[in-house]
Amino acid sequence: MILSIHGQVINSENGTPVENASVIIIDGNGSFPEIASMTDFEGKFSLENVPLGKYQIRAYGLKGEEGKKTVVVTHKMEAIKIFVE
Repeated sequence: MILSIHGQVINSENGTPVENASVIIIDGNGSFPEIASMTDFEGKFSLENVPLGKYQIRAYGLKGEEGKKTVVVTHKMEAIKIFVE
């Protein structure tokens, strides 16, 4: 089954959304899809067509901010937050 991961990238220092950050899947169980997204003006993103499984997602801001999060993609996915610093 193919699902999506959606959420928001947040600056951990001041709590503001990070606009135009790159969000990519960098690791997963077995082979993982090459899927990437950019955040909008509210720091929101969506990674589409992600198979069920466990993935590591990394976000990179334009000012050098960086953060990562491990996510398990299931049928009941909720929005995630990735904090960058």
